[in-house]
Amino acid sequence: MLATSQFIQSSVLQIPLAPELERYAKKEIIMFKFSSSSEWSLENELRCFVIFKQLEAENFTRGMQSDLCREFESKSNLSFNTINAKVGNFKSESGVTGDSHVSEATKYLVAQYGSMSLPETKALLSGYLLCQKANT
Repeated sequence: MLATSQFIQSSVLQIPLAPELERYAKKEIIMFKFSSSSEWSLENELRCFVIFKQLEAENFTRGMQSDLCREFESKSNLSFNTINAKVGNFKSESGVTGDSHVSEATKYLVAQYGSMSLPETKALLSGYLLCQKANT
């Protein structure tokens, strides 16, 4: 039974939160804190997740990861190596490659959204960007 006063709130959505899940709400917010001295953000995490899903949809075509990472590099303040490593972390967390040091945000995205198709993943990114725009 949901208590009506327990909600995760944003300016766009109000999502009822079951009492047994309340303890996870704070953890999810904390796991997406990125260093203020870094160019890294949830948006960049999601963009790398979309790159991973593009690779997955194309059966990890040789050379495609580098091409997609270079394309993202040209549109961001992140280096190719940083982007490439993050995409590699998604591959690792998804079981495509061996273990690596994966962030909590990467683990969360794979656990919650890893079964999404490429179009669904792009929609996830688009929805996030729309929420960001609505909140600025």
